[in-house]
Amino acid sequence: MNVSEYTDLVEKRLERNFDIERNINFLNLDIPLFAKMEMFNEKYFASKQVKVWRAENYEYIFLKDFSTINEKTIEDFQKFLINALEELVDPHNEHMSSVITGVMVTSNFPEDLENKIKKFKHKKIYAFSFKGWAEVRLMVVSLHSNRVISNRKGKEVQDFYLPTGIKRKKGIINFFSK
Repeated sequence: MNVSEYTDLVEKRLERNFDIERNINFLNLDIPLFAKMEMFNEKYFASKQVKVWRAENYEYIFLKDFSTINEKTIEDFQKFLINALEELVDPHNEHMSSVITGVMVTSNFPEDLENKIKKFKHKKIYAFSFKGWAEVRLMVVSLHSNRVISNRKGKEVQDFYLPTGIKRKKGIINFFSK
């Protein structure tokens, strides 16, 4: 699988829930795939005119291909994601959470750089969480070895980005479906 096929695959997986843009330039970086999801939850009392509360959740995905990955490219992409968080997140009273997901796609990923990905962490809390929080997920997709390496926050979605499909976890549903 090449980068173009992988980008098409991820776009197909995301298209139901995300607004997708191809080949954009954001903060002076060319991004082959950008996806945005906005989710609003509200609770009413008696009618829609009497709103009890509202919570807004956002997710932004930046998928970028790299011919080679080294320590500098990882650091530059991490800085890009932090700057994207500052640019995109607008904390206000109804903002609950925002997640920036950065996906670095390459044919081969050097194993000695795995810790640089796994140890990356960036979380920002706005007004003691009264205006929500924002976090950054970082992951590298190695197309040749069919692996996804992610930071701790990225583990919750890393199987979604596997090139050959989502791994099925053993559980009660899979037990009965055999």
